[in-house]
Amino acid sequence: MVVWALWSSRVHLKTVVHKALDPKCEVDDSKELLSYRTALLGFIGGTAFTLFWFHCAGMEVWVAVVLILGMYVTYLGLAKVVSESGMLYLAWPVSPQDLVIGAMGLQTMTAGSIVTMGFSEGLFFHGKGMFMSGFAQTAKMADLAGGNTRRLALGMGLALVVGVAFCFFIMIGWGYENGAYNFHEFPFRYGRVNLFPKVADQVQNAEGVATTRMMFFSLGVGVMSLMTFLRYRLPWWPIHPIGFAIGANGRIMKSVFAIFWAWACKSLILRIGGVVLYRRLRPFFVGLLAGYAMGVGLSFAVDCIWFPGQGHRVHIY
Repeated sequence: MVVWALWSSRVHLKTVVHKALDPKCEVDDSKELLSYRTALLGFIGGTAFTLFWFHCAGMEVWVAVVLILGMYVTYLGLAKVVSESGMLYLAWPVSPQDLVIGAMGLQTMTAGSIVTMGFSEGLFFHGKGMFMSGFAQTAKMADLAGGNTRRLALGMGLALVVGVAFCFFIMIGWGYENGAYNFHEFPFRYGRVNLFPKVADQVQNAEGVATTRMMFFSLGVGVMSLMTFLRYRLPWWPIHPIGFAIGANGRIMKSVFAIFWAWACKSLILRIGGVVLYRRLRPFFVGLLAGYAMGVGLSFAVDCIWFPGQGHRVHIY
């Protein structure tokens, strides 16, 4: 899916690189969130820094290169799925780390590479650790809203800096002051129960290439390629390949009934009143989402004031 997306956008990507290298190029990038030059330099600089950071942390260079490529493929895939499906975010079932370990095998890596790769799980964390999906949604909203997109990009950058700093403050503060290590919620117990014992076991019992998993992976690549070909070549083909890519996701399984109802309502509205009725009713369904979000926020405020340290499971997924 990602390879096809890159191939389909090859002309645009070539234009981006041309504009970035030649400021006199006539291509207009003034309405983009970032100038093409800033985007290209940021991509190159960010990749180089990540590679340097991994190497300084103890990871072999070749492992770091493969891991970064796996991350880019995963992040691009997440952004494409979110953009085409209309979801706000998506938790991915397979991390880049698992993909690298399965394809390369632990026996070819040093202990430093394995441990550093384990710590790098925080850069992924079920697809929520990075921001490409959010940026894709923001770029679409910027197109719809118009105005100064560069100011929007600046606001996003400031929100990101404040949010990350606040999360560090909360996690470290709770960890040392309130014993968050003993919290039973998933974000706090994941490293204690899942991550670090798994890394220790990987170092002590390094395995080779996961042949069976790679066979299934290759089969998935073949089926995905066939479904993508059919979608773009046969207008009547009804099955979208994204469903195949994310169908086994645990979060999707928990949301499939809601997705079915959304599809059923949309189909009935379009069949009864066409696009005109669909556009008239769209604020109602947006209001349902906004009301749910406000309900969750209100319950959070109530828990903070009247039930500190206890809380209620209002929203899980």
